[in-house]
Amino acid sequence: MRIAIDMQGVQVLGPENEKSLEIINIIKKVIKLSRDDTVILVLNGMLSDSISFIRDEFSGFLSQDKIKVWDSLTLIKADGKEREVRNELACNIRDLFVLNLKVDVLLMTSFFEGFDDNAVTNINKSTLHIPTAVILANELSYHIDSSQEYKKWLQTKKENLLNADIIFKFEFFIYHDLFSSKEINKINITELFLTSHLESAIIICDNLRSLFYGNNKLKVDDPIKNLRLAYISPLPPDRCGISDYSAELLPELARYYSIDVIYEQPEEITDSWILSNCTILNSSEFRNNHENYDRVLYHFGNSPYHVHMIPLLMEIPGVIVLHDFFIPDLILNLSLTINNNPYGLVTEILYSHGWPAVIEYYRNRENNGSVRNYPCNLRVLQKALGVIYHSDVSKRLASFYYGYDSSNDWFSIPLLRTTANNDYSNKPVSRDKLDIRDNEFVVCSFGFLGSHKLNHRLLNAWLASPMANDSSCRLVFVGESLDQDYNLILGKIINNNDRVSITGWTDQTAYKLWLSSADVCVQLRDLSLGETSAAVLDCLNYGVATIVNANGSMADLPDHVVCKLPEKFSDEELIEALTVLYRDKKARDELGRSGLELLHSQHTPVKCAEKYMHAIESSYKEETANFYALINKIIQKPQLLTNELLPDVATVLARNFPPKPQHKQLLIDVSALVIVDLRTGIQRVVRALLKQFISNPPDGYVVDAIYATAGQSGYRYARKFTCELLGIPDDFVNDEVVDVWSDDLFLGLDFNTGVVFEQQNSLKEWYDRGVKIYFMVYDILPVLQPHFFPENEGSLFRRWLNIITEFTGVVCISETVCKELQCWIQNNKVEKIKRFDINWFHLGADLNNSCPSQGMPQCSSFILTQLGLRQSFLTVSTIEPRKGHSQTLSAFELLWNKGVDINLVIVGKQGWMVEPFIEKLHSHPELNKRLFWLEGISDEFLENIYKKCDCLISASQGEGFGLPLIEAAQHNLPIIARDIPVFREVAGDNALYFSGLDPNDLAIVIQDWLVLYDANKIPNPSKINWQTWEQSAQQLLDVLITENEQLVNS
Repeated sequence: MRIAIDMQGVQVLGPENEKSLEIINIIKKVIKLSRDDTVILVLNGMLSDSISFIRDEFSGFLSQDKIKVWDSLTLIKADGKEREVRNELACNIRDLFVLNLKVDVLLMTSFFEGFDDNAVTNINKSTLHIPTAVILANELSYHIDSSQEYKKWLQTKKENLLNADIIFKFEFFIYHDLFSSKEINKINITELFLTSHLESAIIICDNLRSLFYGNNKLKVDDPIKNLRLAYISPLPPDRCGISDYSAELLPELARYYSIDVIYEQPEEITDSWILSNCTILNSSEFRNNHENYDRVLYHFGNSPYHVHMIPLLMEIPGVIVLHDFFIPDLILNLSLTINNNPYGLVTEILYSHGWPAVIEYYRNRENNGSVRNYPCNLRVLQKALGVIYHSDVSKRLASFYYGYDSSNDWFSIPLLRTTANNDYSNKPVSRDKLDIRDNEFVVCSFGFLGSHKLNHRLLNAWLASPMANDSSCRLVFVGESLDQDYNLILGKIINNNDRVSITGWTDQTAYKLWLSSADVCVQLRDLSLGETSAAVLDCLNYGVATIVNANGSMADLPDHVVCKLPEKFSDEELIEALTVLYRDKKARDELGRSGLELLHSQHTPVKCAEKYMHAIESSYKEETANFYALINKIIQKPQLLTNELLPDVATVLARNFPPKPQHKQLLIDVSALVIVDLRTGIQRVVRALLKQFISNPPDGYVVDAIYATAGQSGYRYARKFTCELLGIPDDFVNDEVVDVWSDDLFLGLDFNTGVVFEQQNSLKEWYDRGVKIYFMVYDILPVLQPHFFPENEGSLFRRWLNIITEFTGVVCISETVCKELQCWIQNNKVEKIKRFDINWFHLGADLNNSCPSQGMPQCSSFILTQLGLRQSFLTVSTIEPRKGHSQTLSAFELLWNKGVDINLVIVGKQGWMVEPFIEKLHSHPELNKRLFWLEGISDEFLENIYKKCDCLISASQGEGFGLPLIEAAQHNLPIIARDIPVFREVAGDNALYFSGLDPNDLAIVIQDWLVLYDANKIPNPSKINWQTWEQSAQQLLDVLITENEQLVNS
């Protein structure tokens, strides 16, 4: 049993109210007593102040993904008629939202709310057709109001309460003033006890279970009554299998519906039954009269015959039949014809499959075959009121591309076949018409020829079999090939063999003659578009022994009705199968009989048409159909269609009813990087991780970079920036406003306090709705060492920390930072943080996979030469007070004065509060002799600097990680580092450490290092463990996804 509990009563009362806490405690007991059931809490997003409180209260009792939040238009700002209209919309939205949860019963935690707040507590059996129970917890004195408006509202609520199936009341609630004695006798009122939460919970659970079982017994399918069906499909004479399929289905489907066919081809329909029994409309006529139809059915395949259907489906939703799961050719045809959009296909690839598919598309743009790796059908599936498929391969493909639960409510209907008017007695007649002798053994393969149909494999196997030496054997390919290159390949193999032939395209009469004449059929594939092989079913329908390989839908055929080879079969396996059936008539006859039995038991038009009716009717009762019914209601309300209100209505609908199926989103905030790439260490990390996320998204997610702009609430997709990052054209994308849903995940990867301050409300709104909000923490030095930062930096950073710790969690770039943040929270956060996740991972270090900048300056040769003249020590970091540059330079001055001939290379741009030091650098007598300052150099140049230097010095007094240590280790570059915890974490015992702030402290260690170097005893940097950016990204994803799943289920 699935139970929805509407928590608006608790939300209105608030966290400080005693009755609110009593109800919460009872609901907790209900959850514990319902371990074998699914309990979902439903919260009103307009009562947002209480959402975090409820999530916190039920942490540990209910997984966070079982707390659902719906949104509505505000009610308290409207008056009179507008309030009534808004309230009606709110009620419809709430009811449809609950129905979407597919629950069996609804428990409302209160009822007499909504007069002076945004609560929606009506019970409308026409829109919420599930059993409903109500807890009456608030005395009506809570709403003392003597106005006529309140009296009218109260009377309406009293009448509406009678729709409840069970009313639970606490002992203090006086209901006799509400109802007459006659009404009291009609309603089911049960008393709860504040003094015993467990006893009250038992009463609630027992009654809900009674409602559930009673409701299931009463379910009866309503008979359909002469409904009008618009049937949109290719029809004869269209040269595709779906046209003949529809011609066979329509007469049987007409037993249930009054059918008009929608046909959009220049040829006239040739099927006599359709011409006699159906009205024929084109797309334009249907579009202008679609409201006259009760049901709409689309038949989708991957051919130009369906190109008009997608625009129709976008406007007029209906049930769809997936004859092909993959439709890239259809999308391309639509883009280049009707839409006249050269970017239509890649746009659909991005929408359906994300950036990795786009990357593959542009990498293999000249190879059209790569496009067929992707179905490109997500938008079509989302617009469908229901989906019908013919083979389980479609469900498997949907699970693979769109998630395991994406096809849970789809309908399986076998591909119909009219029973063939055929028996063995007329085989000679068919052969006579085709000029085939009675003693000939005929092997046929049906359908269009092509490399993915493996016709060349069959041809080679037949030529290598005993049949090639038997003059009474023939091999016939019944179909045509549109690929001239493939025709040449087949022609060379055939080599004028007069017992091998290709018929070219055949009409239905000739096609059936060949089926009737064949002794064995062979249908092979190495590529499936998710379609069911009509040709295989035709072979079975004519009782012909059939060889297939286990590809696509053919893998689902029972083993006893076909000779099934492995999907990746060998030539020897095919030769053996052909030979066995050639020599064993009994085996051929047994397969033929089994095939006929399967077709007659499952695939007849009568049985399939009945399944169609049930699928169509079930689809029109589902929430998707109800969603479009809700839209039609809204269209009838002019008060909701004003310029001021319509955007809000659209937003509310989009938030509450996400398209299905859909990918979960991993949204990466890169706002600072989008504005300007300052080439800082943090932004190098952002570039590297973002590229890895986009190229290798976690299972079940699409990854998108997003950004916020100053002065605007909300985020936009950073798609043009992403194209630039990936090095592909950006003319097919726009930076649209981000839509989020409850299963999405946000990661603040970039560091930008201003963006977080400005988007705090937007992020809070996302968080309330169930989006998981994580932030990267690179360090917390502005609050630990504020003297190293500009005056206001510490207070701004503290404000930033206070904000981000109100969300799901943070991920630190080292265990050291993680411990520092935990300590800071413990000492500084006033409110107790529940459900807050703090974790850590380590950064990567392979520079080539961090989107490195390129370019060597003119002075590079001179500098690299100078570095090779003597031992060179390198520092890599922005020049800031905490980085220790001043101490380092002073240490080298001491050594130079002692006659130590070594180089110091400073790589990094000028930061804050270092003006005197920068002046010293510019005027230093050793500049460009033994002192080199390289500001703003490319990653390519830095790579060469690493290779030329002998030792890295990291003198920073505070870091989040110490990426230069890892990069030095990659180049086997020895390290001298200040002895701080994070450097110990990163380098362990594989660096030489120093302490103290005096220049001489460092100078002594450098001299020690020179001695150890000569003795070959310096710590070995190659022992430092480091990982690639790919490994780092996967570690971060493991933390985000795995930890998040644990959090959700805690």
